[in-house]
Amino acid sequence: MSEQNKNDNLATQQVIQDVNQNPNIPDQVKHQIIATITSFTAFSGPIPPPEMLAQYEKIFPGAAKQIFSMAESQSNHRMVIEKKAITSATIDSKMGIIAGLLVALALIGASLKIITTGHTLSGFAVIVGTLAAIVYSFRYEVNRGQKQLNEKERQLQRNYKK
Repeated sequence: MSEQNKNDNLATQQVIQDVNQNPNIPDQVKHQIIATITSFTAFSGPIPPPEMLAQYEKIFPGAAKQIFSMAESQSNHRMVIEKKAITSATIDSKMGIIAGLLVALALIGASLKIITTGHTLSGFAVIVGTLAAIVYSFRYEVNRGQKQLNEKERQLQRNYKK
């Protein structure tokens, strides 16, 4: 039993004890109050706590094996989906890099053409603008990646504290 469940059970027992010991509450009302106090068990994840798993097994022999099989199947499915998402994101990233490189090379080529036609200042401006855009996009991606890492770290710390 988790620490939270123990605390909840103790709190429930304390309320029932307080109601029973209160002389100002008629017996019939005490019974109604106690009857309305309910207890529930909650868990997160596909596998219930051992006590609940044992109860399932008593009611339906083989239930524990089915629950574990279902959890394993769900876990495998989730890993396949995550692998596809990572592969897709990697392809998208590489395609973005290639597209950016092609655009940058085209702009630099165009600026060299502009320079060779006698418009040196304009051609130089295009080169500087292209390089500035490349540097900006690189810095933006580095900052975005760092923010994502920081957010994941905060999530892990929050989950660890639970």
